[in-house]
Amino acid sequence: MMDQIAGDKAKQMEIVPNVELARGLMQTYDIARADPRVTACLVASEDMAADLGAERGRDGQELLYVRQRFHLECRAAGVVSIDCPYTYTDIEGLEAETRHAKRLGYTAKSLVRPDHAPVINAIFTPSVEAVTQAQRIVDAFNSAESAHVELDGVMLELPMISNAQRLLARAKAYQDWQG
Repeated sequence: MMDQIAGDKAKQMEIVPNVELARGLMQTYDIARADPRVTACLVASEDMAADLGAERGRDGQELLYVRQRFHLECRAAGVVSIDCPYTYTDIEGLEAETRHAKRLGYTAKSLVRPDHAPVINAIFTPSVEAVTQAQRIVDAFNSAESAHVELDGVMLELPMISNAQRLLARAKAYQDWQG
């Protein structure tokens, strides 16, 4: 009986592999698809930079390709990509790096310092303005009578609608999580 309970709990557990080395980066897609319980993967910063022999800098440029490739591999595998932690103490650098991660398409970031959590949450939580604009895009698309949809002088294409729908889903998830 205990074995069955332990087995049932194991089936419910999520797995979040930590990719720390160049070889792991090259295998991220396979790692992410190795088990259905893998829901996300996290890319390391310090271990990865050390494995690459890269010189660390506050701007993170030495890991730009790593972060781009990692996100691409995770998206292709259908799991959440968690950006590497910013291991420096300055909040300004953290904010810049987190905004850059968001621009690359990340929706999550690891951290090693508790005081970084509010900054990361503020950047990744969709703003009221972003939610409003996303809803306008979805509404315009849903009410269109032809394949050509325009909003505020911009032709809306399906990828834009998909991004808006994902942002709305993320905003709802954040709202549900907060209670």
